Order: sequence, then C-alpha cells, then structure tokens
Amino acid sequence: MTDTVTSSTIDHTAKLKAELARLDREIRERQHEIECLQDELDDLESERNLFVLLQLGVRPEAGGKEPDEARVSRTDKLGEDDG
Repeated sequence: MTDTVTSSTIDHTAKLKAELARLDREIRERQHEIECLQDELDDLESERNLFVLLQLGVRPEAGGKEPDEARVSRTDKLGEDDG
C-alpha cells in the first residue's frame, strides 16, 4: 500500500494551516486583552491604596520618587542667577 498525495489532502492541509494561523492570532489577541485588564487591576489597586492612606490622614508626596540629582532653580540653569 502506498501513500499518495491527492489534491484533497493538500486542500485539507491548507485549511488546517489557515485554521492554526487564525487560532494563533486569536490567542495573541486574548493575551493582549488579559495584559490590559491586568494593568487596569494594578491601577485600581494603587488607587485603592491611595484612598486608604487618605482616609488614615496620610498624604503621600506628589510625584512618588525623588530625583537623584539635587534640584537647581530655573534661573541657575539659565545663568541669570550667578550672583
């Protein structure tokens, strides 16, 4: 018994490849949606934590993290305040 490749087999293979490609796209789309939802959940958690801190009377500093470099006034940067 010999295996012969018929046009029907080729058509079936092409259809399976197309279906696999479609499913791969769908998986990527769903993964992206899940990542977006996770980002939204993270944002909501941060807002909830901030709300609790405000209820307790704690006022977090704006901007979060302090810059690494010392602050310089704007006039110093422009060279107008050389004194």
